Amino acid sequence: MNKIGYDAMAIGNHEFDKPQSVLRQQQKLANFEFVNANIKTTDGKQVFKPYITRIVDGKKIAIIGYTTPDIPKMSPKANLTGLVFEEPFASTRALVQQLKKDHDFVIALSHLGYYANESHGLDFPGDETLAKKIPELDMIIGGHTHSELQKPVKIGNTYIVQANSGGQFVGRMDIDLSLLGDKMTDYKLVPVKGFAQDQAILDITKPYLVEAKNKLGSKVGHTVSEFKGGRGFVEVAEQPIGKMVAAAHKQKVSADLSFVHSKRIRAGLPKGDISLRDLLNISPFGNTLTTAELNGQELWKAVETMHHNFTAQNDMAYFSDNLVLTIKDKKIVKIHLDGKMISMTATGKYKVVMNNFLSEIMPEFDFIKQHPSFENTGIKDVEALENYFKQHNTLDPRAFIRKSYASEKICNQPLTVILKTLIPLKK
Repeated sequence: MNKIGYDAMAIGNHEFDKPQSVLRQQQKLANFEFVNANIKTTDGKQVFKPYITRIVDGKKIAIIGYTTPDIPKMSPKANLTGLVFEEPFASTRALVQQLKKDHDFVIALSHLGYYANESHGLDFPGDETLAKKIPELDMIIGGHTHSELQKPVKIGNTYIVQANSGGQFVGRMDIDLSLLGDKMTDYKLVPVKGFAQDQAILDITKPYLVEAKNKLGSKVGHTVSEFKGGRGFVEVAEQPIGKMVAAAHKQKVSADLSFVHSKRIRAGLPKGDISLRDLLNISPFGNTLTTAELNGQELWKAVETMHHNFTAQNDMAYFSDNLVLTIKDKKIVKIHLDGKMISMTATGKYKVVMNNFLSEIMPEFDFIKQHPSFENTGIKDVEALENYFKQHNTLDPRAFIRKSYASEKICNQPLTVILKTLIPLKK
């Protein structure tokens, strides 16, 4: 980013995947500014510069940063010590109004996300709401939701743009401040794929790429066919990749059942030989596996929390394939584990496994973290995937098609009907 010549960067949720000391070290290495107006210390001080000013062709351009207040629901609490993530609209409008008075153009770098028609569900409102609440903003360059806006969205006099994620596109908007009214003259997302690689950037990245190839290129297993996956796919309906991840977690810690968050499955697997790099594409965050031993009532609470929390956000809750839920009127009415119905009064102990994003970060699962039997095993989720491939060598997505959800009509039939959808692997 230094070599490319960025002017500023907004703070996102993944900046807090690691301790604040790592973020501060990155800030020292950067030749550009980290901007944010709504992250404060507990005594009300700004943590980052709220905005910067750049002079372009004699015009004063202000760049102000915004970060979603949802970060405490996404990041390890230990990495957020001493920080307050303020609601950004009321807290920064006066600042933007002042910037508008002495600048020619005001740009927001936003990590709030883009939600069309303000349909943000349980997430904090995004860029459309920002544009309505602070109409003095001329332009919002967004992130967080990885939205690919091929045309700018205009709310009042504010343009909203976003260029997907992962450096797939360079977003370009041409602005002519001498024009009255609409000042945009052109906008496009330019695909990066197809351009010749820059030798100066290659020289910088070469030693890291060589080391990564040596460490991550080793074969860990094989797939019969593709496991489709990735964001926008695994959340829609149960997919074999999610069931495979759940099975790997369950096996690694010898649990009775496992819970997997669909948004922690960031990729699928190609057909053929599978490398450690492929597994890291699925689970890139370094989450660890946590366990707890629950009785019947606690198990019901955990399953209901997982189911209701994710369906409310139009996400998919993944469970290991030995768990089947009977759903009636959108409510869980029966839970079967290994073919046996589990009552709320069951006194047995059931070992559950979930990664620490669920158990230690999401407040809905505080009761798991606070359980006397709770343990963070320290085992990384990618280790579980690697172990699973080494144990089974070859995986077929058709072996993971059993669904955890069934209608009451189906579930009232013998469970062997459902079990027969499993396809055993050929040895």
